[in-house]
Amino acid sequence: MSAHIAEARTCANSRTITAILREKHKEPNYMLCHYPFDLRFVKEFRYGSVGSNESLEATVEAAVRWAEGLVRKRIKFFNNIYPWRETERGYADLTP
Repeated sequence: MSAHIAEARTCANSRTITAILREKHKEPNYMLCHYPFDLRFVKEFRYGSVGSNESLEATVEAAVRWAEGLVRKRIKFFNNIYPWRETERGYADLTP
């Protein structure tokens, strides 16, 4: 099994927020292409070739915004369930 397939499976099993970056016009890995459909914490981001409006840098920035937004939602959700979490360190920068 390819390492990236094993890593994606590990991320899915541990429910790790995962952005998959893929160059447009490249075939997806058919063993992973269902992850963004089945798992709301996995999303695919496609970027264009060099010189296009969809640069890798802009795509990474979009992926980070998406992931941080999902982290905020998780924090809010789990803080409502576990009230002691609000005072834990490290959450202040990402709380809504």
